[in-house]
Amino acid sequence: MYFTSLHFHFVTADGKPVRWPIQLHVLRGLFMNAVASVKPSLASRLHDGQAMSDFSTRLHVDGDSIHVTYNLFSDELNEALRDFILQRDDLHFMIGRIETLLVKVGVERVHVGDLIDDARPVERARIVFKTPTFFKSGGTVILFPQPEILFKHLAHSWNELLGGAGLPIDELALAAWVKEHVRISAYRLETASVSIGGGDRVNTGFKGWATFIIKKDDALNEWPVVLDRLLRFAEHANVGGGRNTGLGAVVCQPRHARASDRSSDEVAGNT
Repeated sequence: MYFTSLHFHFVTADGKPVRWPIQLHVLRGLFMNAVASVKPSLASRLHDGQAMSDFSTRLHVDGDSIHVTYNLFSDELNEALRDFILQRDDLHFMIGRIETLLVKVGVERVHVGDLIDDARPVERARIVFKTPTFFKSGGTVILFPQPEILFKHLAHSWNELLGGAGLPIDELALAAWVKEHVRISAYRLETASVSIGGGDRVNTGFKGWATFIIKKDDALNEWPVVLDRLLRFAEHANVGGGRNTGLGAVVCQPRHARASDRSSDEVAGNT
């Protein structure tokens, strides 16, 4: 099983560095227009709020280059973007106020089995929140990366977007374990707002970094491996609300338990 990452490399038409900030909602508009040009019915479903969670967006700007990545968790969206690329003759695009030229498209298949097979027990992790991030729980907007809410959200995304990939995660059990075994040891966060189009409409979230410490638990050592799997997944799926506009983009820096520590635990468990 796999999902697809489409990497679009644009350059400014005048060859000058990007001078205007790119509002993230513009990237969703670019995506919607691309889908509408080849599959209007699918675009209508997206506009009505259906299947909106089936993709995430990430942005990186470097000088005159604009890199946009769409991670597609739906075969239908994958086919729509593929058809758009093949049928498009004009490679000029307006990204907000910036006239650009599409110079390269990269297609990456991300095998879910690799996320599972490469996962190792995590003992701590720093998560960098690159774009504004927020969570909703019980109708309340949360502007802090509470561990149990963060990882429960990621587990829900794993189950919904990948169908569990043959290894569904018990979201409530994970959240309960995280609440008892994971804490934040340090953080530097700030509130940030981003336009979502339509005049003064904004989403407010937090940016910065937080370090998570996982308490050693010899009695149940499967969850630290699950956390590593979810951290790897988060770098593709984003976290929190507004993932398809580019909100909740993260970089995860886990530190894994040493093999010698795991071996000692296994020996102790067998004596």
